[in-house]
Amino acid sequence: MDLENFVVFNLNPDSAPSRALAYSQISTAMQAGFLQLAVGHRDGYKKSISYAYKVYKVYQKDVPKRNKMPAFAVLAANILRDLLIEPRFLGVRLYLVERSDLYTSLDDKLQRMIYPLVAGALRDQCRLEGLDFNKAFPKPPGPGANGSKNG
Repeated sequence: MDLENFVVFNLNPDSAPSRALAYSQISTAMQAGFLQLAVGHRDGYKKSISYAYKVYKVYQKDVPKRNKMPAFAVLAANILRDLLIEPRFLGVRLYLVERSDLYTSLDDKLQRMIYPLVAGALRDQCRLEGLDFNKAFPKPPGPGANGSKNG
């Protein structure tokens, strides 16, 4: 058994892992993956997100509906929102230009999900730092990214 499967199996070998433990594993792996992406390490990003998804699937498999987590993409969008708007709240130092690199490295679907959540705050931060918001955080193509919620 490789280390990754060992960790997933041992989350709680007697039953389904607790929601708190599973969420901790998922969110930590997602944060690590997105930080890898922010500095251009796509392989590290893919490995971390793959691990997060594996833990997510193990947890979701046998829990009652009332204990299920939101969709994996929703969890990812929430982590991204926090990393993009105020990474220090997660104990991370990411300069605005690094956050722009992270955002522009995301696929269109994730960009469309988070753009309305982050546009207003990031527009203000870009103005304060003298960056062109539209270049640093371009509106993603397609429907669902109107930015009307926050910007």
